[in-house]
Amino acid sequence: MTWNGTLSDNPTGLLHDYKWQLTATGTMANPSGSGALSRSITADVPLIPKSTQATSGSAWNYIYSWQPSTCGGSANNSDLRTNMYFEGDFCMSNNSQLTGAVSLIVHGKTTMTSPQNAIGTSGTPLAQNFMKLGCSSKSNSTLHTPCTSADKVYPNSVSTGVPVIPRPVASFTDWYTVASPGPANGCGTGSTGTLPVFDNNTTLDGSLPTAANLTPNTAYDCITPKGRLKWVPGSPGTLMISGTVFFDGPGQMSGSANYDGQGAVYFNGSWTMWQNNLCAIYTGSNCNTTAGAWTGAPDILVIVANGTTSIGQSTFQGALYSNGQVTVSNSAQVQGPIVATVFDLQNQTGTNIFPLNMAVPFGTPTPTNDITEWTMTPPVNYAG
Repeated sequence: MTWNGTLSDNPTGLLHDYKWQLTATGTMANPSGSGALSRSITADVPLIPKSTQATSGSAWNYIYSWQPSTCGGSANNSDLRTNMYFEGDFCMSNNSQLTGAVSLIVHGKTTMTSPQNAIGTSGTPLAQNFMKLGCSSKSNSTLHTPCTSADKVYPNSVSTGVPVIPRPVASFTDWYTVASPGPANGCGTGSTGTLPVFDNNTTLDGSLPTAANLTPNTAYDCITPKGRLKWVPGSPGTLMISGTVFFDGPGQMSGSANYDGQGAVYFNGSWTMWQNNLCAIYTGSNCNTTAGAWTGAPDILVIVANGTTSIGQSTFQGALYSNGQVTVSNSAQVQGPIVATVFDLQNQTGTNIFPLNMAVPFGTPTPTNDITEWTMTPPVNYAG
């Protein structure tokens, strides 16, 4: 008996569609005469992405701003307690602070306009502090390097060897076609309730007439061969997700949710949360953002917006990607990485410590959008 296999790929844009094409050949002596008898059988073994992918050393360990010409930052009593990465400048004003043994990487300059601004403390300095172009502070308004305790910066900043972390890029064109549930892969057998509308004209153009509501007043259960999106209203309700979901328009919520599963939800437009919570771990009336309570497993949700993101008087626990500005305001809290053009954290908001190097859903944007971890499914298409 001999075996051989060929790995084939039928990609959609950047997204692979792998399968093993297997051939087994058996040979035996011919009982009725000379020579040998041989027979071959073939089968296909499709590969599907593992539900989560590793993120070691990636942008998904940071609050990450990729706009080099814009100043991203915090104001009005914002409390930052997470790794921060800026392709451009970092600006702080009013009483905002960055605290904890975290990393700060700034490829531009850092501006601190208030005497209350601080980066690290003498007792708990940052783990890493890179400021390529130095800083200006209330005590020294001239751009200078290194930045030191005189600027309320701990430890002294470093201006050389500044790490470069590649920017993730969301492939909206590809996911429009292959997301499941999504425009090309609608709700199928077993689906119930008032089902979500993913598209209205079979064209990627962001033309949904109203924002898609993940958490409406009525229940739904959308099932496809490769994914699921289910909502049960409550206080909070339960949102179940698996796979990658795509809406050709903006998105919003109208009810708080405790989510279960791993998945990414793409909106070809903006994403808005106002006076609602979206949590992996719900305790009492809000997300449990205590350090170590949420580890990124088994539940993690990634929101991917092709536009701005606005979170106000809400708590979000998960990961955010935005082709536009992310604004977190009015006492809102985020626990999880943010990758965006630029972000603005204001009005007593905060970013909470989140687990590093956690696995993210396979639909999460990456620099190459190359899914690296795959699982074999049962053989199909037997022949021979």
